[in-house]
Amino acid sequence: MISGIFKPFVWIGVSMAAMAVVFACGGTETVTEIVEVEVPGETIIVEKEVVKTVEVPGETKEIIVEKEVVKTVEVPGETVIVKEEVVKSVPKEVVVTEKVTEYIVEEVVRPREPEGNVYVGSSLIQPLVQLQFKDANGTVGGPGADLEIYEGIIRAKLSKPGVPPSQEFYVPDLASAWSVKYDFSQITFDIRDDVSWHDGYGNLTAEDVVWTFNDSFREGSISNAGEQLSPGHRKGWRTDGTYTAIMEVHEGQFDYTWGVYHGGIGWDSTFGIVCKACYEQLGEDDFITTPIGTGKYRAIKWVGHDVVETEAISNHWSGQVPYINKVYNYEMPEQATREAALKTGELDFAQVPVKRLQDVVGSIGGSALEMGMPFAQTIYMSGNYWAEACPSCSDEEQDLVANPRPGYTPDSDHPWIGRYGDDESMENARKVRWAMSMAIDREKILANVLGGFGQIAYTAMHTQFPPGDKYFQDEWIVPFDPELARQYLAEAGYSDGFDVVFWATASVPEVWDPEIADAVGEMWQEHLNLNVTVDHSPYASRRPETVTKHMNVPWLHGWGRPPGGSKAAFFCPTPGHLGGVEMPKEICDVGYRNDTEPDLTTRILNNVEFQNYMQHWHLNPAIVTMSGYWVQQPWVKQWHPYFGSYFNNPSSVIIER
Repeated sequence: MISGIFKPFVWIGVSMAAMAVVFACGGTETVTEIVEVEVPGETIIVEKEVVKTVEVPGETKEIIVEKEVVKTVEVPGETVIVKEEVVKSVPKEVVVTEKVTEYIVEEVVRPREPEGNVYVGSSLIQPLVQLQFKDANGTVGGPGADLEIYEGIIRAKLSKPGVPPSQEFYVPDLASAWSVKYDFSQITFDIRDDVSWHDGYGNLTAEDVVWTFNDSFREGSISNAGEQLSPGHRKGWRTDGTYTAIMEVHEGQFDYTWGVYHGGIGWDSTFGIVCKACYEQLGEDDFITTPIGTGKYRAIKWVGHDVVETEAISNHWSGQVPYINKVYNYEMPEQATREAALKTGELDFAQVPVKRLQDVVGSIGGSALEMGMPFAQTIYMSGNYWAEACPSCSDEEQDLVANPRPGYTPDSDHPWIGRYGDDESMENARKVRWAMSMAIDREKILANVLGGFGQIAYTAMHTQFPPGDKYFQDEWIVPFDPELARQYLAEAGYSDGFDVVFWATASVPEVWDPEIADAVGEMWQEHLNLNVTVDHSPYASRRPETVTKHMNVPWLHGWGRPPGGSKAAFFCPTPGHLGGVEMPKEICDVGYRNDTEPDLTTRILNNVEFQNYMQHWHLNPAIVTMSGYWVQQPWVKQWHPYFGSYFNNPSSVIIER
C-alpha cells in the first residue's frame, strides 16, 4: 500500500470555547496558523485559527482576546507546562465572528547536535544563480529555500500533506512582523536584527531585503521570482532605518494574496533573501556562484547538474537545531538510476514517477508522499502573441504592433498561429488548434502512459475546475473525435497535414512526462497526417525563447493554481517568461482583477471568464493530470515537508537506520 507517513506526530483536534464578536472593516476570514513554542527538552507545534489585522485610518477599536493553551508533555524525569497567550487587535465596522479551533502537532525532543547524513536523488539540479536579476530558473527561492540555505521574509503555513497552505495568511521568517497601511499603498516589514549570514559575512539588514526584491523586477530582469509578482507590487522597495523595509504598492493594485509570491519556503521558486554586501565584496561573477544564505543549512558545495551538499547550522537565529548534519542532494536525471539507488539503500529520498510507485515502494518497504499540486499536462500553442502593448516592457518593446514579437509568425508554416485582427486567419488557426486537441485520446494516454494514475483534463485551470466541479463548463470538454478533427483541419486548408515540432523536455519527467508528448505526436500523425518531430531537448536550452518571445512551437508544460489563483501573468504581456501566448488587454484585465480582488468567490468567477476565452480559442489545451511523488525509505522516521513539488525542509528529517 502506498501512503504518506508522519509517524512521530500526533494530530489532536481541540475545540476551544473561545468565541469573539467584534466590529471590523472586512468580512469573516479564518485560517490556520502554526506557532512553534520551544522549552528545554521539547518542541510543541500549535496550529490555531485567527483573523488578520488591517490598519484603518482614524480610530482603531482594539478587542483583546485572551486564551490559554495548556499542554502537558511527559518527558523522562520532568513534566513541562507550555502556556500561550493570544492577543489580537481588530479594527471596527462590520461584524466578524471568530471560532478558535486548534490542531496540535506534538514532538518530544532532547537538546542535541546534528548528526548523520541524508542522501536525496533529484531529477534536476540547476546551477546556482545567486542574483535575482539573472536567476531565470529560480534557484535561490526554489531549491535554495527548499534546502533551507536561504530564507524568505515570510514562509508558508505548514499544512498537512497534499493540502495547499493559506494564500492570505503567512508565518514570520526573516521579517518578525509586518503591517499593511490603511490605504493599501505599502507594507512595512520589521526585519530581525539577530540574523547572520553564513561564513562570517556579517548581519542581515533591511538593505538586503530591499535590494533582493528591487533587483528582481528592474528593467531587463529575467528573474523567475520577479516575473510572478503582481504588477501592483513591482513599484519598488525602500528602507526606513537599519531593520525596516517598506514595499510600495501602486494605487488600487494591492494584491490580497501578496505573500504567495513574496515568501520563501512553502511555495515553488519564489524569494530567498541574498546578501548585498557580499555582492559588493565578491563582485558579480563570484557572487552568482558562491551560496551565502541565512538558513538552517549552509551550502558547502553547489555544482549544477551534479550535487548540492549542505551542513547544519547549530546556532541558527531561530534556536531550532536540525537533526541531520549533512544533506547530499544529487542530480540523477535517469529514472532507472534513482530507482536502483533506492533499492540498494544508497538514497533516503527520491523523486519517482507516479506510474512506478507500486513497484518501487513495494521493493523497498518504504512509503510515497504526494508533493505539491497535481500538474495538468498542457500544450502551449505558442506564437499567438496577440497583445498590442506591453506596458511593463522596456521602451522599445512596449508597442507590440510596431515591434511584434519575433515568434509571432502567422503563416502557412505555423497554421496554429492566428493573425490577430484578421477574422479568417484567426478562425482557421482556432480550428487547427481544436483539431490537434480532438485528435488526442486522453483516456488511452491516462491508461497506457500513466497506468491510470491521474485524471483526464481539458483545461489549464483543471486544479481549480475539474470535471464535476460546480464551476466546470460542459463546453470545456474536448471529445476524442478524429473525424471531426480532420474536418476542422480541412476547413482550415490543411487536409494533407503539415510539419510541426512539438517540444517536450525530458529534463523533469516527474513534472512534465515526455512520454505523454510521444503519445500525442503519434496520435497527430495517425489521425491528422501531421509530420511531427518531438523535441526532447533540455528545459534550459529552450526556456530562454519564452523570455525573448521567439517561442512559436507547441510545447508540453503546465502547472496548477489553488482556487482563485490567476494565470494571467503567464498569458499576458510581460518582459519575462511566459507560455508563448500574449492575449489582448480586455481578457488580461479579467485575469488581473484577481490581483486586487479580496473575495474568493469573485476571484473564481473571474477565472471562469478567463478560462472561457482560453478554451474558445484553445490556446492551452490540457491532456491529463500528473501528481509529483517522493519516495522515502522505511528508516525515515520523520519528515514534515512544506507544500511544494521538491524535497524540502530537511531540518525536520529524523533517520533511524
